[in-house]
Amino acid sequence: MLGKLTEYLDKILGLKLVIYNDENQPPINIPSIYRHSFFIRRVSIEDIGALILEPREKSIELPTLISRVDNFEAKIGIPCILLIDKIDSISRRQFVSKRRSFIVPDRQVYLPFIGTCFSERGLSARKEQGSLSPSAQLLILYHLQKETLEGISFGSISDKLGYSLKTVSLIVTELKDLDICQHIHLDSKTKSLEFKSKDKRQLWNNVLPYLSSPIHKVVYIYPEDAENLERYSCYDNALAHYTDIIDSSQRCYAVDKRSISVNSIGIKSDLNFIGAVRL
Repeated sequence: MLGKLTEYLDKILGLKLVIYNDENQPPINIPSIYRHSFFIRRVSIEDIGALILEPREKSIELPTLISRVDNFEAKIGIPCILLIDKIDSISRRQFVSKRRSFIVPDRQVYLPFIGTCFSERGLSARKEQGSLSPSAQLLILYHLQKETLEGISFGSISDKLGYSLKTVSLIVTELKDLDICQHIHLDSKTKSLEFKSKDKRQLWNNVLPYLSSPIHKVVYIYPEDAENLERYSCYDNALAHYTDIIDSSQRCYAVDKRSISVNSIGIKSDLNFIGAVRL
């Protein structure tokens, strides 16, 4: 089944899937119980790292399967996607209610960590009631904080955000459904977007009820442990950059929780200490 996925996701959804050779990737400590339960492959979808898990035992009970995958994902901090050859309506409802990512090749895809759902009925953006998908929030924040995304092609937006054309189209549809923006045509073939509110303060107020915090957890580490992390200034440091408030003496960084380098940090504390970096 794995061999069909790259073509399937690209052709149907416009999503870029890369399947990695484990020999060329940093090792992941996978307990033997999970290696015995699943065929495991490391992949990235739209440059988001993930693991595809194919059950070795086809007759395993659904609650046990979901529990094992949830525990495994929580342990390693990387999105896990179940690869299965068929699914019934009852199982599908349980997967969706638990927000458990799965793929049935040539039939169904549910990837809530990138905001995508596909079934025999077609393609649609999935979002929690009252909240925007992470990709939609990124588009909004990029437009508000960095540069306007109005009046340029979906291709240009794709280049700026690093998302596929299909994902950009899904984001705009999601925002359109909430009456935040609308499609416009620059010419007969080129699509663009236009926000309903031209005033950025008003646009912020309009989207604020749909935003959710991207923070998974706050920990404190030694400054030297932060040096090799792919990190971005946040919290008071970022606020001081965009406003007139005085910058904090404590360094504050945001990192991707799925980062291998983050998982390799041995000493992390939930409590602040003198000289600590807020992560």
